[in-house]
Amino acid sequence: NPTSGNSSIRISTHKAQEAVLKIINISGSLLIEKDVKLNAGEQEIDIDLSAYESGVYFYQLEIDGKNYNGKIVKN
Repeated sequence: NPTSGNSSIRISTHKAQEAVLKIINISGSLLIEKDVKLNAGEQEIDIDLSAYESGVYFYQLEIDGKNYNGKIVKN
């Protein structure tokens, strides 16, 4: 971080499960929402922000009803 367009989130889970990834801009608008299938163990979820302007974006990853949040800065 920062990124020029492509970024990833590293996550580790104890079991295979489904998650929902949301990308939100600084104004609070939802830009991307996609279902993600997670395998047991450590992995990366790729995020493509190349179609969006430079700025600050937030991600929300929902797994088993819990939200994991973070920030991505795009140059």
